Amino acid sequence: MNASAPHRRPSCPRPLWLALVSWLFLALTACAALGTPRAPLALDVHPATLRADGDGAVTIRYYVAHESIVSLALRGTDGESFILRDRVPRAPGTYTFRFQGAVAGRVLPNGQYEVVATRSDPAGGEPIERRRPLTIIDADTAPPALDDLSVAPAVLTPNQDGVDDRLEVAFTATEPVTVDAHLLAGNEVRWLAREYAAGPGAVRVSWPPPLRHAPLLNRAVDRLPAGPAQVEVAIQDKAGNRTVARREIALGESGTPRARLTGVTIAPAAPRAGGTLTITATLTNTGAVTLRAAPAGPAGYAWRENAHTLGYPAAPGTVRWGVDYSLNRSGVAYPFRWSLGRDLAPGESAAVSGTIRLDDTFPAEPVNLWAGVIHEHNRILADKRGVTRVQRASAAE
Repeated sequence: MNASAPHRRPSCPRPLWLALVSWLFLALTACAALGTPRAPLALDVHPATLRADGDGAVTIRYYVAHESIVSLALRGTDGESFILRDRVPRAPGTYTFRFQGAVAGRVLPNGQYEVVATRSDPAGGEPIERRRPLTIIDADTAPPALDDLSVAPAVLTPNQDGVDDRLEVAFTATEPVTVDAHLLAGNEVRWLAREYAAGPGAVRVSWPPPLRHAPLLNRAVDRLPAGPAQVEVAIQDKAGNRTVARREIALGESGTPRARLTGVTIAPAAPRAGGTLTITATLTNTGAVTLRAAPAGPAGYAWRENAHTLGYPAAPGTVRWGVDYSLNRSGVAYPFRWSLGRDLAPGESAAVSGTIRLDDTFPAEPVNLWAGVIHEHNRILADKRGVTRVQRASAAE
């Protein structure tokens, strides 16, 4: 008996097979697109139970199919509503946020709630509402304690003169908290601390930055109006409970010191060995705050001396004028420094002068000297004014 070969169906060429699959995919996609459209508003809450102790959280997710105005609220069994989102415009899409149980700085108590999403059409029409259940358990509803709050000084004058320039806020926190603190003065708001983790125990906040942080300091204190002001301190615990306290203070003079140095003369240009250089100038307060003069110091220096070796210390926030030179290798700018003689109000000027005796350490080669104004522990207010070339005269001259 002869065995016959098995019958085979003709096979489609591979390109035709791929084309058929692609056509089927497109057809199914088109059918889906022509089916029932997605609802204009969808809402999901997961999980349905929230441990509101600071460690738990739920994800609230909602979808809008068209341009919408959306509100979200949490509604208790007694009918009271707590607003989560209030009439926010939304483009079509899905939106998600994490909820830990606190509304307006207070954790909601244990109980049964509904998350209610309301969608309104910007063009008008009846709003659409969706609801999902939510159970809150283990709620930490106790607000954090903000004890022994003190704010000093009573009159703050952030004019960078070193006197009552810095605000010191102190209190005691009974648990770990996040601290936010503001200075409110007229229409100006200055952050003293933002989301600063602190506690438990004593907490201190200082403002503005120290004098050595000049750029930050200058931006912080400019444009603050004199008059009544308020310090607001808010602390928040892990669960989201918030406690706020306020203290009244007053603001005095505030702003950034500025000065101009003009008419600088350094003479003689060719002094003899053992001679004396005399430096004179006019210093003008060009800013909006008083320049506090440093205490009186030496009237003159020998070339080998400087403000440090003569025990003329820098008083932070005071203003001195001084002289520097091109061969200065000491690492100290303006080693020869003098007092202004008196405080200078905005717009006032003062004639200043000082002397430098050229002892045997004065170099034989030419030296460039210049004058400047120094705001101690902050910055140079006027730099390299009246540059003068000085060379010691030969013995034959």
